[in-house]
Amino acid sequence: MADISQGIDSYFWLSLMTVFCTGLNLFVHYAYRSKCKRCKLCCIEIERDIEVEEREDAITASANPPKPLEQHTQ
Repeated sequence: MADISQGIDSYFWLSLMTVFCTGLNLFVHYAYRSKCKRCKLCCIEIERDIEVEEREDAITASANPPKPLEQHTQ
């Protein structure tokens, strides 16, 4: 019986850590994709210079303009 409870405990901790890591990953993804200067969640705070990123995005967008859609004719 002790082996079964140890297996259940390990599955519980594995699941809990998976949920925690997924939540942390979503927070980091949100903080990176948003153009916020400062993001804060509990004890984690991210502050960054977004002006540099906006200039880099503008340069990349002007260097690689989107291709026009081709019209299909029958």
